[in-house]
Amino acid sequence: MLTYLTKRGSTYYFRRVVPHDLRERVGKSEFTFSLKTKDKAEAKRRCLEAAQQVQAAIDEASEANPLEPVSTTTLAAKPMSRAVTKALAYRAVQNRRRAAFQAGSLAEEDEHWRNQIDIYRAAMRGELDLGMTLDKLEGSIAGVEAALSGADDDALLARADQYLAERAKPPEPMGQMLDDILPIWALDRNPTPKTQQMFKATCVAFEEVAGRKTVGAYAPADIRAYVTKLREKGRSAATIESRLNHLRALFRQGIGQGWITTDPTASIKPPTKGDAKQVRRPFTVDELAAIFSSPVFKDSQRPKGGGGEAAFWLPLLALWTGARLNEIGHDVTPVSHPAITRVRG
Repeated sequence: MLTYLTKRGSTYYFRRVVPHDLRERVGKSEFTFSLKTKDKAEAKRRCLEAAQQVQAAIDEASEANPLEPVSTTTLAAKPMSRAVTKALAYRAVQNRRRAAFQAGSLAEEDEHWRNQIDIYRAAMRGELDLGMTLDKLEGSIAGVEAALSGADDDALLARADQYLAERAKPPEPMGQMLDDILPIWALDRNPTPKTQQMFKATCVAFEEVAGRKTVGAYAPADIRAYVTKLREKGRSAATIESRLNHLRALFRQGIGQGWITTDPTASIKPPTKGDAKQVRRPFTVDELAAIFSSPVFKDSQRPKGGGGEAAFWLPLLALWTGARLNEIGHDVTPVSHPAITRVRG
């Protein structure tokens, strides 16, 4: 329930008390104004909008505040996982509540955070646009609720401290490698181990093509060379786009860290499905020799996993006709004449 909503006579008003440590910067002790409606449903809607505007004003006043309050604007500006958001929210609210207790305004502070939870939930219902992802909204609610419960959670504090320490590491300008971005990206995004391995593999493959450089030294030409190499290897358009997205995420993380100022992948577009097919290279003589010297051809083996007779006939038909797999893989029927095979598309 929004406690910012009050009523005077038959008209609804917005009222929010400004935290004690910010009153000098804000220039007032509370925000109070009429919502200019007597309808409760409309008043709630206007109260949510007013709360967002007032929060922005308080955020601006609190920029230099060492307590680092969690706000809708600061949370929306940084990429982070639900777990990290929860930890940061818990840490910030705990700090705010301790300061409010010393100032004798703990009840007002708790009221503010209960209202903030209502605002987050309104955003989850689509009633407000706070510019926050679902992970951030859910993490914020969980962190604030944990802090309001009064329970001490050392694990949450440790995670928040770890995150802030990683982001506060003084970088050597333009001196970081992709390896340095990976752990920070992982801490922000909390990906699965499999996803982390995929990103690591992309970095290794990219550096094999473009060379191992600092992230600031890579240029669009390096990205294009990597895409070309993937196309030469016959990778599908979807695979190439996935690899590009891996690199794009890491370079953008580097921008967020202040390590680089531009993303070399920004101007690179993945090939379309048709483009990817056009660049598939032909088999080399050695590759053809390996295929046709296999047990299927040398020892007349017909593995069930290879489709039986298809394992023998499809490579031959592809070699003789140049047809694509989807053209010859539908219906292959050997006939009585040893030199004739009927292919029905």
